[in-house]
Amino acid sequence: MNNILSALASVSLCFALLFTSSISKSGTKSKAISIAKAGTVIINLEYSQYQPGDTLMIRKIDLMNTTDHKNYYPVKDLNGMFRFEFPAVEKCGYWELIEINRNFDKRGQFIEQALSMSYFWETGDSITYYLSKTRLAPFAFAMAQFIGRGAFKYNVSRAINDLSIVNGLPQKKRLNPWFNDRFEFIRQTDTLLQMKLDLLLSLKPGLSSLSYEVLKADAIYSNDSPEYFTRKYFDDYVSKLPKSNREKLVANYFRTFGNVSLSAISIDGIENSAYSASYLRKKLSTSAYLLSGKEDQVGTYNQIKQNTGGYIRERILSGYFLGSRLVENIDSLIVDAKNLFVSNSGKIIYEKKILPMTFKKKFKNYELVNREGSTVTLNKFLGKIQVLDFWFSGCGGCMLYYTTALSKAEEHFKNDPEVEFISITSDRNADIWEQAIKSKKYTNERVTNLSTKGSEHAIYKENNIHSTPTALLLDKDGTVVFNNTSNLYNVDGLIKAIAELKSKKR
Repeated sequence: MNNILSALASVSLCFALLFTSSISKSGTKSKAISIAKAGTVIINLEYSQYQPGDTLMIRKIDLMNTTDHKNYYPVKDLNGMFRFEFPAVEKCGYWELIEINRNFDKRGQFIEQALSMSYFWETGDSITYYLSKTRLAPFAFAMAQFIGRGAFKYNVSRAINDLSIVNGLPQKKRLNPWFNDRFEFIRQTDTLLQMKLDLLLSLKPGLSSLSYEVLKADAIYSNDSPEYFTRKYFDDYVSKLPKSNREKLVANYFRTFGNVSLSAISIDGIENSAYSASYLRKKLSTSAYLLSGKEDQVGTYNQIKQNTGGYIRERILSGYFLGSRLVENIDSLIVDAKNLFVSNSGKIIYEKKILPMTFKKKFKNYELVNREGSTVTLNKFLGKIQVLDFWFSGCGGCMLYYTTALSKAEEHFKNDPEVEFISITSDRNADIWEQAIKSKKYTNERVTNLSTKGSEHAIYKENNIHSTPTALLLDKDGTVVFNNTSNLYNVDGLIKAIAELKSKKR
């Protein structure tokens, strides 16, 4: 079976390379290739299924700031090809092709569809990208071929990705891990991963050293982090041991990485992989859990600080601060982290995104729309403790938060004139919003219901609200006391935080 699968992947790659050769010899389409200037990447796209009125864009993925990528739009040439060009200040990165149509989703955003996987680029790439109508499977991206400078790594990336498809296994299906009596994670390297590494090694001569190391790291780190199985094994067995024994076993766990040694991955590969920071953050979070026996966000921060370094530590910390529910004493951690961000991009993300997350700042007087369509400014609620909840219709997490925590806090303070619950949706469609209010699954008619009429409103970007539900707690002066902290998402913590504000004198 392995031989068959390897052959299928090889056929996929060979088809791409033969396609490259035939296109180059044809003399017509090869003229579409532009030569990138220093510090740029050029992508010429042929896409026959483009529909007038839709928008194509290349999204340049920011590995440091995962909540704020940059989009670039094409110029259409006389041959009907779409030409994208974006600056490449960094030596490498990732991009993906996005199509936007003019309909809105339930969040009030234009509907986006990813037309490609995320591709690794290097500065100076000048490629022509032929997007096919053919798919290897209904759930797969359309097949693609690339020609031009740097094209080989794109075709290799696609061939490695196709292994997951022809193997008939979803990306996330993995063998369950298991441990020896020293709590060393010794799960067998799964077959699919080994096939990817073998294929990549066979194609190494055609790749730059950097692209080989990054694609190798991607193959390894795109495997699921074994946190669930690790925590279950700990809860069932290790947690019952004396503390000194537990600490030794946890140290063994951290040093192991299945059958793939961490030393086999270069620093370049780790620092520039799209998947490394997320994987390692989960692993370090699991280590903190094992040491304390419970969820421990401060412990996770300390694990990151003590066990990583350099640019990858900055990426992991960025994800920790921007992609997690925060601890109540987040201010002290943000101050402590300042000197850990030393690269230019790290300093920028710290100053512009992380430092503003510290509390004790005035919430701006934003203008929103009420159910009657009238404008309401948030200064109207000064003098009251304000609980802000951001959501949209169809958000499962928003529904769970409201029914299990927020609605119970609303009931607790329903006759308290000092407390104002403000429900803020991004729903554009007034009928959908009204139905959601009346359903009592996200909010209810007793509280203040407001809308931003879409997710482009400044209130989201200026307050790092990039997912829902997001809850904020403001004091009577309109100062942010808690922003997306874990205590706001359980009923006891939320009621306690409000009660403590009520007991304080202005």
